[in-house]
Amino acid sequence: MKFTKYIKDKINYILGFIVYSIIILAYANVMAVNKNFVIVITIMSFLFCGIGLLVSYWEKNKYIKNIEKIMDDLEEKYLISELIEKPRGQENLAYYNILKRANKSMLENVINVRTSRKRL
Repeated sequence: MKFTKYIKDKINYILGFIVYSIIILAYANVMAVNKNFVIVITIMSFLFCGIGLLVSYWEKNKYIKNIEKIMDDLEEKYLISELIEKPRGQENLAYYNILKRANKSMLENVINVRTSRKRL
């Protein structure tokens, strides 16, 4: 996963943070808060936001690369859901469960076809 694509996925979060920061800066200006304090808080906020995005990207990228490595090493690609670790995030967990259900259905159909062929 490229970092630019990850940022595009997180653009709503980033824009929301920027709007939030502008509102806080405007409020601090109206309340006549010390400019140095506002600058320090703003820099710290953007720093923590950036670090959070980088850590999130690193974790997601590591997870995706792990899945791709497992997939590349598999001879029977349909077994991927049996070999990948269960994800922690709710969105990824939903995809994981859907994949498990789809593969279970496919395996049941293969068993049914094999069973019907043995009868003939």
